Amino acid sequence: MSEQGEHNKINSDIALYEEILTTYDNDLFRHCYRVLGCFYDAEEVTQETFLKVYQNLYKFKEIKQVKPWLFRIATNLCIDKMRKKKPLAILDQAISGSEYATRLDQVESQTLDPEDSVITNERDKQIWDYIKALPPKYRSVILLRYFQEFSINEISITLNIPVGTVKTRIYRGKEVLKKKFVNGKTLV
Repeated sequence: MSEQGEHNKINSDIALYEEILTTYDNDLFRHCYRVLGCFYDAEEVTQETFLKVYQNLYKFKEIKQVKPWLFRIATNLCIDKMRKKKPLAILDQAISGSEYATRLDQVESQTLDPEDSVITNERDKQIWDYIKALPPKYRSVILLRYFQEFSINEISITLNIPVGTVKTRIYRGKEVLKKKFVNGKTLV
């Protein structure tokens, strides 16, 4: 390949990488944040995902759909991060001298109506607690389907599992969540 041809290929690769980065950066970060529950970990995994994308950009011509490829890389990195990480729940720890209050309760709200804010925060916290308590195989499909709005086929490609398995995991994950809501743990 001539020097000019190589220069054009490098420029096209950089343009492709920039397009992928700007198109999917926010969605990928949100996905990582939902899976990991930590801003800094999500930021780190998102950056690591894009580094892997850059390193494997030469494989891009073999890839039919960009989004599932990106989310597969990110999901695998999130799972690796969760395996390696020790649990740290500083904000969820009870405040000494109080049975129910946590440090998270002391974070100021940005909403105008305190009552609505409390109800919404409690409900959202409860939902996220239920989702975080799901086994990883159910959590990943629920997050991809309902929060990233992936199709069943895109989830199948992203997680490298059969479509039938995706459908089963979504169904079972929803059943687990439904049982948690019904078994005396009602939403606010």
